[in-house]
Amino acid sequence: MLKVLLIPFALAFGLMFFFLALPFLFVRFLFKLAFGLLLLPFALLAGVLGIALGLLGGAIGLIVGLLAVGLALLIPLLPIASVVFAIWAIVKASRPAVHGV
Repeated sequence: MLKVLLIPFALAFGLMFFFLALPFLFVRFLFKLAFGLLLLPFALLAGVLGIALGLLGGAIGLIVGLLAVGLALLIPLLPIASVVFAIWAIVKASRPAVHGV
């Protein structure tokens, strides 16, 4: 009940404090606006660089990933390729040399 009786005093104190704090809030807003406008070009530059470097990193990651997948698929073929190379070398070395034709 006491809380209900003190509502007008709470409202009066709140309004008085609001009107006392209003100039400070306005100065705080002006400082934030000034610093925000001062730092806006740097924030935009950071955003553009972040996007550009992110895309570059993504492209490099994609290339490295594709090379890794290609290498992983070609490694099992190395024994077959070495056998084929050995047969080719033997056949190449066993052919007679043809002179003067």
